Amino acid sequence: MGLPSHGLRYASIHKDAASLATPPNLADYDAARAQFCWETARAKLTGLPNAGGALMQEASPEGWREFVAGATLARANADTLRVSRDAAAKAGKEQKCTIAVLAR
Repeated sequence: MGLPSHGLRYASIHKDAASLATPPNLADYDAARAQFCWETARAKLTGLPNAGGALMQEASPEGWREFVAGATLARANADTLRVSRDAAAKAGKEQKCTIAVLAR
C-alpha cells in the first residue's frame, strides 16, 4: 500500500488473478517485497551493461542525476582538474582552480 503525499492510506485493490485475461507478473506483492534483497538483485545484474547505474537510478533518481551531472562536469574539465590535483599534491595543500560549466 503506497502512501499518498497527504499521509492517508489507500485501501488495497484485490483482484482474482484467475479472472484476468493475462496473468499478473507479480502475483503476490507482499511476498515479493518481503523476499527482496539488494544483494540478490545485484548478483542477477552482474555482467549486464550499466547494471550498477540501473540500480543507482532505481534506488535514487535524484542521486543518479547528480552523479551524472558531476561526472559530466569532471569529464569536461579533466585537464584542469588533473593540473590542480598535481599542484595540490606538490604543494601539500588545497589548490583553487577555475572550471567551465557547460550550458544545457
